[in-house]
Amino acid sequence: IGFVSAAVVLSMPDPRGRVLDDAERFAARVAAARDNAVIQARPMGVWVSASGYGFQQRRQGKWVALEDRPFSTTRWREGTTALIGKAGQAQMSFDGTGLPSEAVTVRLVREGEQVSVELDMNGKVRVGA
Repeated sequence: IGFVSAAVVLSMPDPRGRVLDDAERFAARVAAARDNAVIQARPMGVWVSASGYGFQQRRQGKWVALEDRPFSTTRWREGTTALIGKAGQAQMSFDGTGLPSEAVTVRLVREGEQVSVELDMNGKVRVGA
């Protein structure tokens, strides 16, 4: 009974999901922001910190925070941290053609597991190990 119980506990999925799930969700939202910039011909911004990320849109010469899905501010799941350069945060934007202001790599880490999300200068978003 003890061995069976241990096997069941070890095989149960983490209720927080995998760090890969966070990475894929983030990558999909960044790609949606890029697409939205093209569709609306209006710059979109993405900010990333160790604890979460959010979106902005350029309106009347100012960046305005967005809070409607899928562009609402989102915290990483419990235990997940984003590693982004020396500053610990990143800001990127897409122009009306979908090209980013800079290439960015965000590495998500949780309990020894890590996954990178890369945005290249062509606007492609990739999730990798």
